[in-house]
Amino acid sequence: MPKAPRKKAASKRSATKTSRNVVAELDSSVKGIQQSIANHLRFTLARDIKTASKREWYLALTFAVRERMLENYIQTQERHNGQNVRR
Repeated sequence: MPKAPRKKAASKRSATKTSRNVVAELDSSVKGIQQSIANHLRFTLARDIKTASKREWYLALTFAVRERMLENYIQTQERHNGQNVRR
């Protein structure tokens, strides 16, 4: 008896399309940076604020600083690309 053709497995990719131009403004106020550090501690490092070690706090700080550095870098790149700056 012939076998029925196999169904293709469902794709694990999200069905929604994302825009290439993601607009995300980072809050550079003291409160904004504190919130960013707390968010990285919880969501990037999966640690509780009350039980996090000094090293984990340091890592959360570095991620928050890195975000801001990358935001500035990307803005500079966009300006250079828009002005057709030669390197």
